[in-house]
Amino acid sequence: MDRSIFTLVPPLSVAENIVLGYNPGLLLDPKGIQQSVADAARRFGIDVKPNALVRHLSVGEQQRVEILKALYRKARVLIMDEPTAVLVPQEVDIFSKPWTGFVKTAYPLSLSAIS
Repeated sequence: MDRSIFTLVPPLSVAENIVLGYNPGLLLDPKGIQQSVADAARRFGIDVKPNALVRHLSVGEQQRVEILKALYRKARVLIMDEPTAVLVPQEVDIFSKPWTGFVKTAYPLSLSAIS
């Protein structure tokens, strides 16, 4: 799937977007999914606020949510084509921080960033 086009639902929270379509069952436990997403964000070193509405996020924050969404769903391969192309300088610095957290996955992960 081409992640240069965000697949996030603006009126939903970060946590709701990450578990959307991945949550077992029909009911959502809002506090449970917020905690689960917060735990995953901490584990991978990605700074996101699980209860924030996506429509209020910058492009850089939305990119981090998309990356966390893929990692949360146990993606095996993550290829990013020019991930910093649309970011302002402040977001580029923040965006480069999470790479070290990716090695903390409990499964094999191949990461490639093309610039």
